[in-house]
Formats: sequence, structure tokens, C-alpha cells
Amino acid sequence: MADEYIPSLLPLSIELETKEILKKVISANRALAELKGVANSIPQSAHLDQCPLFARSQRLFGN
Repeated sequence: MADEYIPSLLPLSIELETKEILKKVISANRALAELKGVANSIPQSAHLDQCPLFARSQRLFGN
């Protein structure tokens, strides 16, 4: 199979935990928490489980 993905060996040759990346992760975490709070205030929010972004938020933060 010519299109097969072969991941690079670990450890990576680049630094993933830079200040810039960590700041963006924190920002994304806050946005997901806010999304969860807003979604929980919506009547019949059980229908939102079909939304991939909300489902991810539920996995990260629980019920």
C-alpha cells in the first residue's frame, strides 16, 4: 500500500510544549468549558451529544 502512513520515531525532533502552544491549549480549554456551560443551559441539551465539539467537551470535562 503506497499511501500508508508511517509515523516518525519518538522522541520527536521538535519541541511541542512551547509557550505559544501551551497558551493556545489553555485558551482552547477555557473555550470548551464555556461551551459546556452554555450548552448545559439549553433546554433539551441531550440533542447536542450529536455535535462532535460538544461530545469532545463532555469527554474532557465530564457531565
